[in-house]
Amino acid sequence: MKVAKFLLVLAVFATLFTTVRADEVADWNRNLFEAARLNVPATSPLLVTRNAALVQAAVFDALNGIERRYTPIHVEPAAEPGASRRAAVVQAAYAVLVKLYPSQAAALLAKRDASIAAITSDDGDTESSAGQSIERGIAWGQTVGDAIWAWRLTDGIAPASPTIHGWHECRTVATNATSIFIRRWRSVLLHDSVGDPVTITVPTPVVRSLHFWLLPIRSACQNFW
Repeated sequence: MKVAKFLLVLAVFATLFTTVRADEVADWNRNLFEAARLNVPATSPLLVTRNAALVQAAVFDALNGIERRYTPIHVEPAAEPGASRRAAVVQAAYAVLVKLYPSQAAALLAKRDASIAAITSDDGDTESSAGQSIERGIAWGQTVGDAIWAWRLTDGIAPASPTIHGWHECRTVATNATSIFIRRWRSVLLHDSVGDPVTITVPTPVVRSLHFWLLPIRSACQNFW
């Protein structure tokens, strides 16, 4: 009885080891965190969570689109019959990561090629059909990755480009308002310079000027807070 249990445990560990060795999901999760670490500057932990969500959403919909078991996150299943699940996962993760970290495109492409080269066939594929299966998986993974990336443009998190959407107006208003505020402060300090600077009280007009300094800046720069 003990021998049987021991053999069963060995069989389970052997299965887990095989799964981990061929786990493209885990491999590309590691690639994500490595890219975040190598980025200049390194990606903040807060932003990494969003990037991970994008990559894993693409991976989930790519796999689910071939072997549907769950409600898709965004992309409805539409893979060609026989598409490789493993190739789809690799390509979907790569398609998003290369857009998140374009400066690492060469390194990510090398990892993508290595992952694809390591795939011979999915479960149930014959050797003769493996090539076509992988090609279909790559095509489907790219489709899903592109769709997730386009979807993320509407999530409201990506900051506006500093060269568009009122950035020039924001900078101009902030500069002018600050200049006016400084001039008012200087006039007060110069007027009271004969007294002890430590005991100078801030007159009401200056308090009001502080309010009128912030108000136009907040209005003009609301898209850049």
